[in-house]
Amino acid sequence: MLKVLYVPSLNKGVVYWRIEAYAQQMVKLKEDVAVNVEYFRDIIDINVAWDDAAIGKGKISQKIQEKMKNAFKFFDVIIFQRIQNMPALAMINELRKEFPKTKIVAEIDDSVGEVSPSSPHKWGQHHRWSAEHLHMSDAVICSTQYLADSIGFIIGDKPVHVAPNCINKSMWKIKKCKDKYKHVRIGYVGGGAHDEDLLIAYRAMLPILEKDNKVKFVIRYGGFRPKFLLEHPQIDFKSVAWEMDQYPQELENMKLDLALAPLRDSEFNRCKSNLKWVEWSILNVPLLASPVEPYIKTSGVIYITKDNTVQEWKSSLKEIIGELKINLRLNNEDHKGFPLKRQCINNQNMFKETRNVLKFLNNLVSSD
Repeated sequence: MLKVLYVPSLNKGVVYWRIEAYAQQMVKLKEDVAVNVEYFRDIIDINVAWDDAAIGKGKISQKIQEKMKNAFKFFDVIIFQRIQNMPALAMINELRKEFPKTKIVAEIDDSVGEVSPSSPHKWGQHHRWSAEHLHMSDAVICSTQYLADSIGFIIGDKPVHVAPNCINKSMWKIKKCKDKYKHVRIGYVGGGAHDEDLLIAYRAMLPILEKDNKVKFVIRYGGFRPKFLLEHPQIDFKSVAWEMDQYPQELENMKLDLALAPLRDSEFNRCKSNLKWVEWSILNVPLLASPVEPYIKTSGVIYITKDNTVQEWKSSLKEIIGELKINLRLNNEDHKGFPLKRQCINNQNMFKETRNVLKFLNNLVSSD
């Protein structure tokens, strides 16, 4: 039996997609595998970084070290989500000497060393330790091929597996929203520190809103309202802090006709996945995205702008809005018109991708 332990980091959203979705699917496969996820919730507060508390924090550190030593004794593979603090790396390094047969895998879904311009978390020591984490691991699991290629200079010829973000249907539960609107609803959902991405869509949407009162721009943002975002009767902006068990339903409740994924062309964004396409496609909502790495290679129906200029985004939006209005006038219940949900499940299939991860881990363990 293959024994696998996942050790998440703090970001709940990333844990949901990269850890819980795959771990829960592994359990459902009922194959020869034992899976566990360790949050250290019985030791430290959920908002405290366990990797910074592994050494030098008294009884807390002692309990973390005891738990990890037992994990190294029992599990064949321990998958650590991005470690950004030196104490955990030092602890792991010592445990590896004591238990050399236990394989260490790093799990990442973000660029190492790059951040968005509006992020308050600039390059610092945590990027250095992220790189060290990759360097010391036996293998890496990441979300896209572009990200895998970008870390090649850090990990050399160590094995890398690309496990895309997929919908785990047992976790993605919604009740269909019955609200009906006579206007076209266009929406954006993003985490904080993506002001420069939202600005792309906002600059294109504003002149459309000024000329067409049958269009509404719905924004749900995991940060403060950007300074450039003016008050407007057709802009519905809310800062949100949704729990992940609320997230699918909150997306559905926005009742969008079109979702937007504007992305500034940067190394940080190129390392991202096509997660917005996955999230909206499972709800059968079409997506308009920037011509940037995560989306230009998406296998499925998607609108892509030719470039990131205001004129191009405005032109694409006007064309799609025209199509949506025709369908709304015809009272077409499925006015989105695409088999998006089916494409989402088929193209990034949770069952298939989980089996691929298990194959990768089995090969890693048997490589000795």
